[in-house]
Amino acid sequence: MQKPTLPYNPQTMTVLVIDDQDPIRKAIRRILIGMGFGTVLECSDGSEVTKIMSKNQVDLVVADIYMRKISGFQVLKRLRAQNFGGDVPVIIVTGEGSKEDIVKAADLGADEYILKPFHVNDIEKKITAVLSKYHSPPPLLKLLRQGDKLSVQGQLADAMKLFEAAERLDPQSARAQFSRGMVLEKMGQSADALAVFKKCTDTHSSYYKSFGAIADILINLNNTRGAITALKSELELNPKQPARQTLLAGLLKDAGDCLGAINHFRESLKENPKGKEALLGMGAAYESSGNTEKAIYYYRRARRQHPTLTKALELIVQAFERQNAPQKAVTALLDEVHQSQGRSDARIILAKLYVKLEDITSGLKILDEGVARDPQNVDLLKAKGRILLNNNDAANACDAYKRVVALEASDKHFVLYGMALMHNRQYKESYQALFSALHNTQDKQKILTLVAEVLKRMGSPAQAATILHLAKNTPGEISKKIIEDDIKVLMPEIAAHRTTAATKKTG
Repeated sequence: MQKPTLPYNPQTMTVLVIDDQDPIRKAIRRILIGMGFGTVLECSDGSEVTKIMSKNQVDLVVADIYMRKISGFQVLKRLRAQNFGGDVPVIIVTGEGSKEDIVKAADLGADEYILKPFHVNDIEKKITAVLSKYHSPPPLLKLLRQGDKLSVQGQLADAMKLFEAAERLDPQSARAQFSRGMVLEKMGQSADALAVFKKCTDTHSSYYKSFGAIADILINLNNTRGAITALKSELELNPKQPARQTLLAGLLKDAGDCLGAINHFRESLKENPKGKEALLGMGAAYESSGNTEKAIYYYRRARRQHPTLTKALELIVQAFERQNAPQKAVTALLDEVHQSQGRSDARIILAKLYVKLEDITSGLKILDEGVARDPQNVDLLKAKGRILLNNNDAANACDAYKRVVALEASDKHFVLYGMALMHNRQYKESYQALFSALHNTQDKQKILTLVAEVLKRMGSPAQAATILHLAKNTPGEISKKIIEDDIKVLMPEIAAHRTTAATKKTG
């Protein structure tokens, strides 16, 4: 029996499979390849879906509902929120067989579902049915989808023609108006895009994406007040957007509306309790409102949810310092050190705080305790070297940086070691260390100026001037004038050097 003709060509299509279980993902991939699909992309982390789809024209998504990092429900939300290609077919996979899950997925825009354990014939039938329906759209939808595809591919002029044709076909189509506005914005015609979006909000007051687009344009134009108004309208229509709630909260905080900011950070955290930016933002908003206790609670919560988030610890210290209570910051950091022995950032921040409080001994002690636990911790050794060098203990700083270089011989570390050696008047060794850093570094100009300083201290001003001339013609952040001034300073020394040498020769 002859197979029915399909309204699509699988060989030209790309399918994205999202599942954090390798065996399931590979099994679905084999089925898709067996069905003749040209490209099958795999993803084990749903948080990567937006990035993948921004680089690839994906024609079908198959996503598991329950994954460790991000659920299939969240993947669906992200896909449907896209400005272009937001109606890409999505089939969700679940092993639960829960009616509630299937209904929820359908409400979020899933086109079909597959139950585990699945059968090959069942998957093939459902994929064929979903894609056949998708690729047999009415004329308006066909124009819009073709326009979306061209827009993602960067063919903006051709996409614009299709969206204009869609508007002629249906002048009341909110999606056609919105899509045309997005292309205008991509073309750099922000004023025209803004006019289109405003017209769309006038005629389609519930089309939240237009309010969002207006907000984004106004943010780029530094029109904070207008952006806040547009974002509020967007979120009244579609509140369950944690990233957008966080964006609005940040704008409100910067505008001085701390209470409004706190309310929207709270809405963001309802949807995503672990949101890093929302937790830190909530802390900052409470601190700005004068509630330091609440601020520190949220900074600590951010650290608990994101154990490597150094910024949270820094904000705790800053909050206590602004309260003129540095000892409370010391206590908080000591608690953190004892609770997370395997992480070095708390020790480093605490050591810096001790130094600021003029208790260098305690600062070095907390670092040495960390090094004793983890002798190969480069960050702790660098922090120790920095404190020693800043407090004129160049000899011990050299020992610390020597261990750093032995553990991780990078150009940056050779520079630190070379500078410590220079301060310790070990000029020959400093010269060798700095030259070791010149091989692959991007910052050759800075290192050349350091080499010149070492040569000057070694009593070789002519060689120092030669190196500075080389630095002057090397790209870098130091201006040519500064280097030229350094060369001028060396000229009397070079002249005196030559006079002395000539005198010795004559004598």
